[in-house]
Amino acid sequence: MKSLRSIWSVLVVLIFGVSAIQALNESVSITEQLQGLQISLNQLYVENSEQIEALSTQLYRLTQSLNNLVGSAEIVQRSVQAVEINNDLLVRHVTALTTQTDEIVLNQQYCANHEALKNMFFELQPKCVPSGGSEHPSIEFPSSGLYHSCQEAPRRSGVYRFAYNNSTPIDGTSTTPFPFTTTTSSYVQQNGPSSPFNAYCDQNSFGGGWMVIQKRQDGSVDFNRTMAEYRNGFGNPRGEYWLGLENLYQLTRRNNYQLLVVMESYDNTPMYAIYNLFRVAGESSGYRLTISGLASGSSSGDALSIYSNEVFVTYDTNLSYSYCSRQWGSGFWHWGCSTGENRSNLNGIYGYRNGEVQGIWWGRLKNGTNFASLKKVQMMIKLVS
Repeated sequence: MKSLRSIWSVLVVLIFGVSAIQALNESVSITEQLQGLQISLNQLYVENSEQIEALSTQLYRLTQSLNNLVGSAEIVQRSVQAVEINNDLLVRHVTALTTQTDEIVLNQQYCANHEALKNMFFELQPKCVPSGGSEHPSIEFPSSGLYHSCQEAPRRSGVYRFAYNNSTPIDGTSTTPFPFTTTTSSYVQQNGPSSPFNAYCDQNSFGGGWMVIQKRQDGSVDFNRTMAEYRNGFGNPRGEYWLGLENLYQLTRRNNYQLLVVMESYDNTPMYAIYNLFRVAGESSGYRLTISGLASGSSSGDALSIYSNEVFVTYDTNLSYSYCSRQWGSGFWHWGCSTGENRSNLNGIYGYRNGEVQGIWWGRLKNGTNFASLKKVQMMIKLVS
């Protein structure tokens, strides 16, 4: 019996041992599986973290791009608003400019109609014959002829038709006008050495007989022009105009002329300067100026003699002092650009404030320490008999 029990005990121990060994083996297998699962989970976590980080980077970039787009949209919106504001300003300026242009045109039409009515009035007036019997009209009529000088023209200020004849001397003594063959125009036109031209005669100032070669009075005509325009002339003799360098050359080439410069300041103070010799050379000589002999009694001082023997320059000429024309905003016999009491800028920009070199000024006339802008200027020539 003891032997049987011992055997049974051994068997029980063996059975439990085998079971324990099996259980131990199963535990080891589960642990390995858990470790494998942990490794897989770790790998999955790393991969997911990398993907999340990549997605976060992309999201940040998209956010930055969106912010940039929003900023660009705001800039575009502000630009559009600025364009709309500038467009409104442009429309207002164009409207104001159109209004001013209409006013200038109306003023010119009024002046033209006034001059036409005045001419009609004088044409309808009868001539007066003094008791002595010789015909000497108190009011002379504009003739339908061509004149050599304003001394030949009727003794009433106005626009007349002129011509020069280079084949014979012009001394201003002839009283027989040239045959009138062209329609009178109020505009300065120069088409050749023998073409008639229009000019205004001042028959009241300093004894009369003065031909106006330049007039500034309201800024209606731009005087910052090309050499071709200064050569041919521009503007309207009934208002602002420039007679033309070629006309000046043809008029002064055979005879002596005086020059009268009449000025008026913005405080309505009149001034003048008379020069006893004025001559303009031909185009081949650059329309070189000869001027001298400031007459005694001139109230404005001398601001032209310094230009004697200088050529005429404009902003488009390729000459040594053309830059002065661009700097001073005018065509003239400029040489050098340093300002001084002996210089002037009679063809400058109308209405510039005091001290501006591009304005219209006469060097001797000052407003404090600055050059005084002029309201009116007339350059006139007269044949010396």
